Amino acid sequence: MITAETLSTFAPRSPTAEIHAAALENARQHSSVTTVRRLCHFMGHVFVDTAGFTVLEENLHYQNPGRLDAVFSAVKGTADAQALIAEGPEAIANRVYAQRLGNGDEASGDGWRYRGSGYKQLTGRANYRAIGAIEQRHGRDTA
Repeated sequence: MITAETLSTFAPRSPTAEIHAAALENARQHSSVTTVRRLCHFMGHVFVDTAGFTVLEENLHYQNPGRLDAVFSAVKGTADAQALIAEGPEAIANRVYAQRLGNGDEASGDGWRYRGSGYKQLTGRANYRAIGAIEQRHGRDTA
């Protein structure tokens, strides 16, 4: 069981442990996370993806052009990476997620709109829609 107390111990930097614990416990009860081992794996993954439950959106504030170029194949060299960094996180997202995961082209803005978010850093229009459809089938509010 995920409680605010245990989450506060696990992720002491989280300013909203109560909210996260309630949301995660509700989700856990409707999932395959049914053993201590699975819970440990799940919580470890989520802890990393959320920087200790402090961030729920993908960090696209790259500063190192070499790193940006190495991480994403849509970036074509360090000069291209440097230009994207100068344009900012929205430009980076729109480039690196264009024409992937159900997103439109770079000009569509889908890369930014559907960048990684949530506990598991869900990314891409197709994945957002798939999760939305699951939520609707189970009668959960997606707003």
